[in-house]
Amino acid sequence: MKKKVFSLLLTITLSMLFLPTARVSVYGASAIHYNSAKALTYAENHWNDGKGDCVAFVRRCVESAGIPRDSNRTYNYTAKQYKDYLVKNGYAVVYKLKTSIYYDDYHGIKEDDNKGKIAPGDIILYRCNNEKCPKREFHLSLCNGANGTAEGKYPGWMTCYAHNAAVNNKVACKIKCSKCGASKNSISLYAIHFKSEENGYRNYTGKVLGVKAKGTANKRIIVSWKKLSTATGYKVYRAPSKSGTYVCIASVKKTTYTDTVKSTGKKYYYKVKPYKEVNGLKNDGKFSSMVSAKSSG
Repeated sequence: MKKKVFSLLLTITLSMLFLPTARVSVYGASAIHYNSAKALTYAENHWNDGKGDCVAFVRRCVESAGIPRDSNRTYNYTAKQYKDYLVKNGYAVVYKLKTSIYYDDYHGIKEDDNKGKIAPGDIILYRCNNEKCPKREFHLSLCNGANGTAEGKYPGWMTCYAHNAAVNNKVACKIKCSKCGASKNSISLYAIHFKSEENGYRNYTGKVLGVKAKGTANKRIIVSWKKLSTATGYKVYRAPSKSGTYVCIASVKKTTYTDTVKSTGKKYYYKVKPYKEVNGLKNDGKFSSMVSAKSSG
């Protein structure tokens, strides 16, 4: 009898250990506590470990520093897809960077030319301007600040960590497109700038109440909510299902938004998030409760 009980307990314990890990939703998460020092430490220790491509490397760096994982998909991101994930979930904003010649014909990112647009721990996005390029946003690296290279060269110019030894811990500059072969002169650089306290953003806890959704004709759904006195404006998020990914579809100042949807008779789900502007920066509040509605055709 004792052996049977022990065997049963062992089976239960092992089954619990090997159950699939529950996915953690990013609902309500933010980048306010993003720690750039942790991201850069991870980059320094792991840039040459041979795991994954440039996107996987950068993703591991920023996730180690507090950026939430996407719980709704597996990880085979392109540079564009990961940029879109960070922006649509309110973790970052994107700025086009001004580049200048720092050596020969190499165009690097000078700190003084890009104040408020890029900081240590931000992601640098490389974009090809060839319209026929199959993946125009083709490379990511992690900004290492403007203290110059490891050899003490080029202070004041942004350097970066990347999974590629050819560009790792060097001045971040335009490079040849790896997807279509376009020259470095055809490349633009962008900052994926995190909305963190380090970068001047503030923790805003505002939350709207009284959210309603009403379907009308012509594939339209009207979403409305009560005014929040502390808010500068509101962001409206939509998902195709109750547990689906909520994507920001509008940023408005008023307390109503009319959404034009693709299908009649299909239920759509909505949440609203207020934001407060402080010193020109949009600080996101908390998500409202979820509402849903169908358009009537």
